[in-house]
Amino acid sequence: MITTTYAIYDLTSGAVRWFMTSEPEHIDNSTPSGCGWIEVDNTPDGSWHVDLGTKTLVSGALDLRSLDQVKLDQWALIKANRDATLAGGFEWNSMHFQSDATSQQQIIGAVQLAALVSTITIPWTLTDNTVVSLSAADMQNVGIALGQFVQTTYAKGVTLRGQINDATSIEAVQAITWA
Repeated sequence: MITTTYAIYDLTSGAVRWFMTSEPEHIDNSTPSGCGWIEVDNTPDGSWHVDLGTKTLVSGALDLRSLDQVKLDQWALIKANRDATLAGGFEWNSMHFQSDATSQQQIIGAVQLAALVSTITIPWTLTDNTVVSLSAADMQNVGIALGQFVQTTYAKGVTLRGQINDATSIEAVQAITWA
């Protein structure tokens, strides 16, 4: 008696329901309706599914999310990366400035002060904790650099959101990343 190991899978989704060992002549009678089978070398550990196009066993759990859900999830990843970028700092004149929400407010306040008092010198602590003295004009330029950094970062997010919305497959959506 020769037995073979089979993956029994859902014909609609490809999700492997179980693995079984059977004599080849009995596998059709052992497979429930709505299921198919493929021969495998052994009973593997972990999560598996069958690629319905190639009828091959694929490692990893089957992603049963809809295209719309994948789009929502990918957009959430993009937003998280955008927010991390926004909080990650920016450069002006070879100096690295903090750009978290509090730092942005402090820069905006200093820019407003510099606009009102053109002779002011503002001590500013950079990301590496060095302190520099910025003239009113310098501070205004820091504000411009911050504004450009924020707008460029948001524009990238808007572009990626458009690509996600226009994607017509799960694979295309998942290929859209912040990097």
